[in-house]
Amino acid sequence: MDPSPRPSTVPPVAAQTLRLAAGARTDVGAVRSENQDAFGVLPALAIASGDVPGRVVPQPAVFAVADGMGGHEAGAEASNVAVDAMMGAFGPDFRTQSDRLALMRAAITVANEAVWARANAGSYRRQMGTTCTLLLIADGQAYLGHVGDSRAYRVRGERIVQMTTDHTIGEAARHDPALAEIARTRAHHLTRAIGIREDVEVDAIQAGAIQPGDRFVLCSDGLAPVGPDELVRTVLAYTPQDAADWLVTRASTLGSRDNATAVVVQVAP
Repeated sequence: MDPSPRPSTVPPVAAQTLRLAAGARTDVGAVRSENQDAFGVLPALAIASGDVPGRVVPQPAVFAVADGMGGHEAGAEASNVAVDAMMGAFGPDFRTQSDRLALMRAAITVANEAVWARANAGSYRRQMGTTCTLLLIADGQAYLGHVGDSRAYRVRGERIVQMTTDHTIGEAARHDPALAEIARTRAHHLTRAIGIREDVEVDAIQAGAIQPGDRFVLCSDGLAPVGPDELVRTVLAYTPQDAADWLVTRASTLGSRDNATAVVVQVAP
């Protein structure tokens, strides 16, 4: 089936009445032997390494994607440790905490500490790293926390916006011509990741008010072969779970050589 856009006709309503529906899918892909991606959703939707049934999620809600660094040891372990630590950082009182950006920074800092500690546990030190992208929706607002090159998109109407900035040499070279030469061969190399150092710099962003019909997509870079136009058509045409399934399958069909993960969130009154 070929997704086609269906424009939203839902009128604006008060933020507290908006409902969230979510779906997620992660897949090892056609080339890799191990899935080094992980995702998380709070309140929990039977979080697992495979499919998650789409369902209504109450606000506040937290969504996360992490992509273990394939060039490092234990990439799968790193991504799962990071997601578990982030989800655990959102304790039972997270719904009442007013400083949402501080909460996002704290959750990702906890993830960094957990991966760093796991890598340095015992007498044998391992090099472990992962990306992470975190979305919190609370009180009708969207907040993002981000390290690495996994991405968050917002689809509003038929317009898509990338809400995160890749922490890669290629992206850095766009702003620093001195890096242009090294970017020719290392454009996709990360400049920032979870677990590589004892401390990490976190991007924390208040991304604005959510609106009826908004879709958010968190994804690992294995979804890169799916272009923005097709991503928009897919999330507008399908339920969140069907959209996540389609995007991950489509990435493999288009020749993705990496694991692929998509978390799709829909805002509906």
